[in-house]
Amino acid sequence: MKTMGLNLIWSTVVWIFVIGGFTLFFRKRISKITSFIPLPRWIMYLLIGMVFATIEENINCPPSELGGCSFFPFTLVFFFMFLLLHLLLLKFTRIKNFYLAIFIFGGIGWCTEFLLGSSKQVLWSSPGITLLMTFWVILTYAIIVIIPATLWTQS
Repeated sequence: MKTMGLNLIWSTVVWIFVIGGFTLFFRKRISKITSFIPLPRWIMYLLIGMVFATIEENINCPPSELGGCSFFPFTLVFFFMFLLLHLLLLKFTRIKNFYLAIFIFGGIGWCTEFLLGSSKQVLWSSPGITLLMTFWVILTYAIIVIIPATLWTQS
């Protein structure tokens, strides 16, 4: 159990603070660089989102009966669906607020994790854990779309 807690702390530091902080701080510069790639914006959104989803799944990878840790985990199919849903929401609602865009994706992730995913038992364990896990899950999912949402909301 101790090792699992250290892994959770390590993955939180790497994913939220290092990668999340780096992409949030440099999001406009990174988006400017990626905007030179001659692909439609919606394809870039999905490609960059899938790259970040793959990185996230490999950093926050708990062993499981459904395949455990692998470079291309089975959950990438679901992330693709979430990214597509998020992209459609942004497109049809014409949301141009970056922070609202990443919060919406965090909300999609929260709903998935706590209603359908492996974290649904944790939600009901205690109010403190619920608050902590809600914050952690929303941030974890929001980081996946920092660069795609920047690309989408800047134009």
